[in-house]
Amino acid sequence: MIVSKAPLVLKLAGEHAVVYGRTAIACAIDRYVRATLRSRGDDKIVLKFRDLREEYRRERTSSFFRYVNECIRLIEEIHGEKLKGIEIELDIDKDVNPGAGLGTSAAACVATLAALCKYLNISDNIAELAYQVELRVQGRASRMDSYTSALGGITIVRRGTVERAHIDTSWLRIGIILLRKLRSTRELVKHVADLRSREPELIDEIFNLIERISLRILEALERRDVEKLGKLVTRCHWLLNMLEVVDYRSNRIVIELLNNTNVAGAKISGAGYGGAILFILRDNLDSLELKELEVIHNSNAFKILCPVRISDGGVEVLERGY
Repeated sequence: MIVSKAPLVLKLAGEHAVVYGRTAIACAIDRYVRATLRSRGDDKIVLKFRDLREEYRRERTSSFFRYVNECIRLIEEIHGEKLKGIEIELDIDKDVNPGAGLGTSAAACVATLAALCKYLNISDNIAELAYQVELRVQGRASRMDSYTSALGGITIVRRGTVERAHIDTSWLRIGIILLRKLRSTRELVKHVADLRSREPELIDEIFNLIERISLRILEALERRDVEKLGKLVTRCHWLLNMLEVVDYRSNRIVIELLNNTNVAGAKISGAGYGGAILFILRDNLDSLELKELEVIHNSNAFKILCPVRISDGGVEVLERGY
């Protein structure tokens, strides 16, 4: 049995702008997607997630397993001979449900590909493969999520390349609020592309402002300046509003968070219209205040992760014997 785990990804700044070559800052967090690969004896490749089960398809699928299915298709294209006749079960488990704005699809790809590469004894660039899978499924993608999940820590995405920033983040306190997604990443990426085609100069200027904020966020992290960091992530949130990717629920929660004296800043993380909202803490937020905030909103579509820490390690693979 092979078990791999890949960290989820929080976007501090640069969503959407990064697709058009601007700088973005992301970080891996201590919440994970795990892939468990086991041998079978019935000439099948079976994909599982909790109560869901599906056999691998050799054509593109729009099912729940489309990312994992596409990972296997890509490996089959590159290493077809190695995949012939294999009989495996691939069980995916996630600390956070899909569509949370935390790079769950990228982390699922990274974990799946890491387990497959270990099983097949191949040493491909897992982060790049995961990016190629996202590109196939979504139509447009950046390397931010896949590389951050594979590398861990804080990452800087510049002009299509990703590098790890060696910054001590042990001082950083982050909370995350999860909302039900109202629109898919693919829809929102297309919406921003359409918006840019209609108003290229305006949208490019917004992208440029987001990039400047990304670079200043990096400086604030290096200086351990929580107040500056909070202000910068909040400014990024309002710029994302100008790209029309933030819904009223997210704005309402961001405003409520900013009215809390322990919160230095807040923004959405991810494509938008629900998913994750991150907030930077000056100190530990009282659990009663969080519960009061939860009561205000529908708890069926609302979840709090607090505290969340930066995960220094990227994808990990363990082999436990069959």
